[in-house]
Amino acid sequence: MTETPTTLREKAAQFDEANARRIRDQIDPGDCALSARCDSLNADLYRLRADLIEAGGKAWFWGLYDLEGNRVPAKLIDGRFGLCWAIVDPETDRFTGKFIGAFPERVETMRKKGFEERKEWAPARAKIVGSGKGLSGLCTARASVVRTDGGWRGGELIDEEEGEANGNPKEE
Repeated sequence: MTETPTTLREKAAQFDEANARRIRDQIDPGDCALSARCDSLNADLYRLRADLIEAGGKAWFWGLYDLEGNRVPAKLIDGRFGLCWAIVDPETDRFTGKFIGAFPERVETMRKKGFEERKEWAPARAKIVGSGKGLSGLCTARASVVRTDGGWRGGELIDEEEGEANGNPKEE
């Protein structure tokens, strides 16, 4: 059976109803905290999947560009000192060891380094992400939209007005 946005939202509603039933029946939260958390995660995941189907399997992400408008092979990663751009060797798709701090307070800071950060429309999927294992992993888990193009290969730089005219949603 092919998943449609409607069927995915119905599945999300079932998970939401299970949580509402627990509250309505005043079940001890200690008895079902894990189930409630997992149901919430699954409901969020199904809603994101429905949104992605409606958007044609793509979402807005950040991309790193040089000042001439060429895409730089770089992935946005969570580094030791916060978010940064990790430059990638396009042949091997491995990090080169060069990192550039992402999202400085002033745009001019990035321009002085010869780069610009721009939004791009790229292939994506919904996934549960987090860090840690066991209960700590569950505490950090969240439904999220992630790139499926390796982090830099498949993005389309689209002007907001042009993007809306072509059916792509305006970035939020």
